[in-house]
This record gives sequence, structure tokens and C-alpha cells, in this order.
Amino acid sequence: MAQKRSYDTLQAGRAFAAILVVLFHTSSTIFEDPKFWNASVFGGLFNWGHAGVHFFFVLSGFIILSAHRNDIDRPERLGLYAWRRISRVYPAYWAVLIPIVAIYLAVPSISKPELTAHSVVANSFLLVGLDNHASLAVAWTLFHEILFYAFFGLCIFNRRLGVAAMSAWLILCLILKILGVETSYHLSSLNLLFAFGMGAFYIARKNILPAPRLCAAVGTLAFIAVGLIETATGWTEGLVYGACAMLVVAGLASAEALKPIKVPALLKLLGDASYSIYLVHYPALSVIARVWRRFMPNMPVELAFAGVVAAAIFAGVAFHFIVERPLIARLRDMSFRRNETASA
Repeated sequence: MAQKRSYDTLQAGRAFAAILVVLFHTSSTIFEDPKFWNASVFGGLFNWGHAGVHFFFVLSGFIILSAHRNDIDRPERLGLYAWRRISRVYPAYWAVLIPIVAIYLAVPSISKPELTAHSVVANSFLLVGLDNHASLAVAWTLFHEILFYAFFGLCIFNRRLGVAAMSAWLILCLILKILGVETSYHLSSLNLLFAFGMGAFYIARKNILPAPRLCAAVGTLAFIAVGLIETATGWTEGLVYGACAMLVVAGLASAEALKPIKVPALLKLLGDASYSIYLVHYPALSVIARVWRRFMPNMPVELAFAGVVAAAIFAGVAFHFIVERPLIARLRDMSFRRNETASA
């Protein structure tokens, strides 16, 4: 099966995951907070939206392997791989983190002291540390991403070394999960979700799903069903979300590789802006909620919820166009010029 360079359906999956996280934080962090609405919107229906992070991790495993599989065991490609990963993650993230830290330092009363501790700020900027506590709340997931990128980088440097190291890492994460041992993010069971994503890539590459669109639909329904079970019972298991997401990603990629699938332009746009939405929505929600409560305090809770969610997503899309896209374009131009100079 010929592998596509990009998948519109997976961009729609990014949008789905980002919106889930926005719904989760709007519901659990903003509307249930006594200083805002102190209300459980729709009976806490979206409190399972944290599973959007699990979907993101599975997607990340798929995309990294899809984009860089031909770089494996080619150490001369390691520098370009590192540049692409760094330029994709850090600049937009720093553009959000720096003003947040500056505001916290200028107005200590609006933050917790630990958010401006030197070690936390340093970890936040590097996305590497003994723990994944960060000044920007949602950045904890990026520590996992950078760790995965490092292990994949070892595979590019040397296939045997990288595969051995990544396998040992993932097996240890699994063993600790089975034993119920709590540990740092370095050995968290969440890291196994990247393996699910890589597994989805190989499933799609081998074209072994008998009815990929049906599999994607079943995986999507199962993912939502697990979320509703969590809402009803409180039971949650990240690896179950991961297995459902793996089926969705493998199904969508397999189906789209066989026949183009038309994705609505809005979903593609939200997928393109998903990283910005993820980075911006949490601090944006705090500002939006305060403004909303001041100027529209008597609006029905459900309408206010929808409005706040829409405003937070809009803030992320605006950041994507105003900051993230120009940054990426500038960095790509720098990379192109550097490669042209090296080739001259």
C-alpha cells in the first residue's frame, strides 16, 4: 500500500481530540469552579474529555513513524529530524509560556507559588526534567512527547540501539502498569499510547483491516462509549481509550489510502489549528470566564458553556493564524536556506 504524506481524516481526528480537551477543561475547571458558575453542565457529560490527550498520543505515534520511517538507521538525518521536532513544538509553545510566566511573576496573587519556582520554570521551558510539572498546565503532555521523540531519534541514529532502547522503555512502562506501581512520567503507562500509534501505522501499511471505514466507526463509537461509562461510573483506563483510538487511526488511514475521503473544511482548519487550540485554550478560558461572568451573568448555563467553549476554540484558531503559522513558515524558510547553503 502506498503511504500518503498526510491524511485529512487524521487532521479531523486532531480537531476531535482538541475539542474534547477544551470541553473537559471548560466543564471541570471553569464551570464547576465555585468562583465562576459552580455548576455541573449536562451532568458532567464532558468530564471524560481528558481522553483527547490519549487520542493525541496515539496520533503522534502514527504520525512520527509515518513521517520519519525512512530516516531510521540514517544518522545523517538525525539533525534534520531534531530540527523538525523542535521547531514544531517549542516556538509556538514558548510564545504562550513566556507571557504566562511573566504575568505570574508580575501578579503573584493569580498563580500558585510552585508555578513560578525556578525548577518548574526551567522544566517548563525545556520540557525535560525529573517531573512534568509546568507553569502552563497543559504542558505536562509535551514532556511525554519530547521523551518519545528522543527514543525515536535513537532509532534514526542506530536502528538496533534505538529499537532495543525503545522496546525496553515500553516494556518497563507496561510492567509497572501491571504491577500498579506509580512512577514519574518517564515510565508512565501513557507512553504506551505512542506504541499503539506506531501499531496503527503498521496495520494501515499492511492493509489488513477488512473494512477500514467500519473499523474506524466502531473505534469511534467505542471511544465515546468508554467515555460515557467513565461519566456514569467513574471508572477510567487510559489504555482502553488508546486501543479504541488505535482502531480509529488505523481504520481512517487505511480507508483514506485506498480512496480519498472528503473532510469538511472546518474540521481540516480545526485540525491544522489543534496544537494552538491545545496550548491557548486553558489560559484563554480563565480570561473568557471572567469577562463572561461580568457582562452576561444571567445567561442560562448551557448557553454560556457553549459560548465559552466557542470563544476558547476561536482564541486558539486566532493564535494559529497570527503566531503559529508565521513562526512555522519562518522556521521552514530558515531550514531551506540552511540546506541550500550546505548544498552550494
